Amino acid sequence: MTAPICPAGRPAVVLASGSATRAQIMTRAGVPMIVDRPEVDEPGIRAACRAAGDKVEACAELLARSKALAVCAAHPGRLVIGR
Repeated sequence: MTAPICPAGRPAVVLASGSATRAQIMTRAGVPMIVDRPEVDEPGIRAACRAAGDKVEACAELLARSKALAVCAAHPGRLVIGR
């Protein structure tokens, strides 16, 4: 099975992460993708989560959403994964 390809011939999946491990997992799974490293204040978001008493899961979801939102405008029509 292959990932959908956008009309421009580029992969329809965008990994919004600077993690080499996450990119390697996607590649090993056979998912064609492009990587767009988001510029988000991860330490600041984590600190805000701790200050608010948020659970680890909620903080991880907020980080993922923040990363995806940081790059999604540059990739219309593509699935953006922010992990």
